[in-house]
Amino acid sequence: MRGRFWARDIEIVQLVDTFFVSAATSLLGIRLYLYLAGYPKVGGGGLHIAHMLWGGLLMLIAILVQLMFVTRITRWVGAVSGGLGFGLFIDELGKFITSDNNYFFRPTAALIYLLFVVLFFASRLVVRQGGFSHREVLVNAIDLLKEAALSDLDPRERERALRLLETVSVGDPLASAVQKLLEGTEPAGAASRLSRLRMRAEFWYHSVAGRPGFRAAIIASFSLNGIVVLGEVLAILTVNSNAWAVNGDDPLAGVFQLPGTISFLGWIELGTAIAALASAATGVLVLRITRLGAYRLFEASVLISILVIQPFAFYEAQFFATGTLALSLPLLGAVQYFQRREHDTREPTNRGGSISVAAVAPTR
Repeated sequence: MRGRFWARDIEIVQLVDTFFVSAATSLLGIRLYLYLAGYPKVGGGGLHIAHMLWGGLLMLIAILVQLMFVTRITRWVGAVSGGLGFGLFIDELGKFITSDNNYFFRPTAALIYLLFVVLFFASRLVVRQGGFSHREVLVNAIDLLKEAALSDLDPRERERALRLLETVSVGDPLASAVQKLLEGTEPAGAASRLSRLRMRAEFWYHSVAGRPGFRAAIIASFSLNGIVVLGEVLAILTVNSNAWAVNGDDPLAGVFQLPGTISFLGWIELGTAIAALASAATGVLVLRITRLGAYRLFEASVLISILVIQPFAFYEAQFFATGTLALSLPLLGAVQYFQRREHDTREPTNRGGSISVAAVAPTR
């Protein structure tokens, strides 16, 4: 992905995460609405307007916005609209993999979730592909000049672009020219509402990050998540007597069978739930020493739940899995945002001709 036509956006992490959070939100939202409303039909006279079509409309909006406009804000509109649309679209998967168009086909939730996991890992391969090259940094700096033309380049963006260009300007005439243009460009006198909201959020974080009350809230939130995940697994094993039980038809039976009445898969899920709680507990201990290290442990705890436990939980007990996921997703977004803010005061590292992805904290 380092070719001439594939330069990554320095905001790639936030954009991709926004897409996935939007998709998961719309998927959970439509499932909850349909359940509460008794699965109504939109249409009449034998017609039924499936919500997949509304998802297609939102994805169409995301595509057209990207094609018709060149501003940076359109990427965020595309990420949100495309994510919401994808969630509505993929929710109807059961209808298209069954001969009787069965929306309630039991494995559908697990298959959808597995697809999300695969897409997430595929996106992370692109995100973490060795850091940003000098050429990618230069392309993003040029892209920021468009904000100046629109009178929406705030001082923070200008400072970050100049700081990045310092790593590539030596011996590169184009980088030197862009650097001079940015140095001669005055930041916008009045920042946009979005920029003001972002700057307020950054100011809020840096003002409360060291306070005992904030640390207590962080500890309580991620500890609760770890406890809930373990409780979810135990509840499935207890309430659903068939879940993860030893079965003679299980291809792993007799091969990896452990003592007791729980299947090998059940032991794996129980073990990963304990690992998620242990990671959160370790993060609590590390928090007083290094916030960034603790945030990484908290992130690992949430990701273990989201990527390992929930796919199987969705298959066995969708009710439990939906509640746990609704708690885990906001925590994942929060801890990833906290990590980016911790990188605000760190200089980008130039290693082997590239700049660390983590060091280039997104600004919008």
